[in-house]
Amino acid sequence: MKDLAAVVATDAVAPVPHGARDATRRGAKHLLFAFSLANLVLAGSWFPLLSDADHGYFNKTRVDGPSLAALLLNLFGMTLLFWGATSFVNRTPKAGLRFAGHLAFLLVLLIPIDFARSNLLGIPDFRMVAWARTPLGWLAAGLVAGLVCWQHLRVARLLAVGVGLLSPLALFTLARVLLLLLGVTHLRQHAEDPARAPLLPVRPDLPRVVWLVFDELDQRLTFERRPDSVSLPALAELSRQALVATNAYPPGDATVISMPALITGIPLATVKVAGPSELDLTREADDETVPWSRQSSVFSRARALGANTALVGWYHPYSRLLAPALSYCEWQPLPSFDPVGADRFSVALGRQWQNLLQPVHLRRLFIDICQSGDRQAQALAADPTYQVMLLHLGPPHKPAVYLAAEDRFTPWGVPKVPGYFQSLMLVDRIIQRTRAAIRQAGLDSRTWLIVSSDHWWREAEVHDGHLDHRVPFLVCPPGGHAGENFAGILNTVVTHDLILAILQREVTDVASVRQWLEPRQLPAPPAYRYRHSEQ
Repeated sequence: MKDLAAVVATDAVAPVPHGARDATRRGAKHLLFAFSLANLVLAGSWFPLLSDADHGYFNKTRVDGPSLAALLLNLFGMTLLFWGATSFVNRTPKAGLRFAGHLAFLLVLLIPIDFARSNLLGIPDFRMVAWARTPLGWLAAGLVAGLVCWQHLRVARLLAVGVGLLSPLALFTLARVLLLLLGVTHLRQHAEDPARAPLLPVRPDLPRVVWLVFDELDQRLTFERRPDSVSLPALAELSRQALVATNAYPPGDATVISMPALITGIPLATVKVAGPSELDLTREADDETVPWSRQSSVFSRARALGANTALVGWYHPYSRLLAPALSYCEWQPLPSFDPVGADRFSVALGRQWQNLLQPVHLRRLFIDICQSGDRQAQALAADPTYQVMLLHLGPPHKPAVYLAAEDRFTPWGVPKVPGYFQSLMLVDRIIQRTRAAIRQAGLDSRTWLIVSSDHWWREAEVHDGHLDHRVPFLVCPPGGHAGENFAGILNTVVTHDLILAILQREVTDVASVRQWLEPRQLPAPPAYRYRHSEQ
């Protein structure tokens, strides 16, 4: 197989000599080469579809017939495209066209190389861009460009050998797709979402709680050390009316552990995916492992008090874990985990093509997460049907996709450090629009607002060399009373109990929130035993 692949690859980029072997045999070799190249180019689509790593826990869309059929069509269509292009380049007598063909082949190979960079080597794109802008990066680019121009045929032949050697991978992909379509093999993936909780009679006497958790919002860089050019008027106004805890720490250093801890109110040591719709939680207190879906939560406890509950979020499959305690639930997956998932054939077909330029495609998906979260935050906050709402929103988590000066999104990316602060301004505007929606609905007289984060900015050292584990924690009661700072050390896992205390009117204003928090202070900041592995 190795010798055949090498011969196929060499033939694929070599001009056709006089007296060449039978055209049918040569055409078959070109076809196998084109099939291998198409498979490599589509790796960003078939890898997340055909792999059931983590039991499909982080996927929202099931991998069914439409997605698999779209993958087959794209694989065969791209094979024919590359086959025709290879045959044309090899038959043309014009050296200029052959050079252009070799150059196009090298450019196409950048797609699977970028996939390997991101998914196999774990090198962030911003690091590659930063390196490319250094003198060494410019020198390397110049040397590669010069080598390609000087020895384009030899370079193309060498890389084609690599493509040929990987042709068995294409056959494996084809076999995997066909076996799944025929039902011979199956992926580990979730069933249909369980039924949501029915709406309870609306109780106007109950306080309302809008709980905003912004992913990767950092206390130090939001309030204490942000650049002078970054204006956050909505957060400044909220700070004047809320209890502001200046030494609040999240339950974990990643979304995967912090969100279940916040929702259950249980300090956790670690978590582990246990199935498509289950996450095992290991409690910090006794190291006992329990399933998340079977634990009481702030939502189940709130429903027992007569409150209707709602959740909008991303990353965790909330609708599969918490549906029995939620009357409304919408969530989106982390784009890199589910980049081409679709329920319809036409959508799957298009997404797989869009994913060829994966960094841009993933940013487009994240833009959808940001915009959808913003819209739903306003709609839910202004809906008197719900009394407890968790809004776990994407910004300021990477990738940076917002241009604050123009108030618009861009899929082409923003440099990491400026991008984080641009995203902070997006957070501020979401808060402003959410509060405005509450006021316009006439619900500000009984709506509490809690603003926090699941973890700090974990890459803050690229900004100023410092890393601070604190996150914002603002609790604003209805009525616009004067706020105050709270300097005690807190673990924001207390949010679970605080929301229940609000519903039961154990706390009614800033002063009573302070009194409630006083006995719940920590002697020292928490230690983070779990180490994040999310992107």
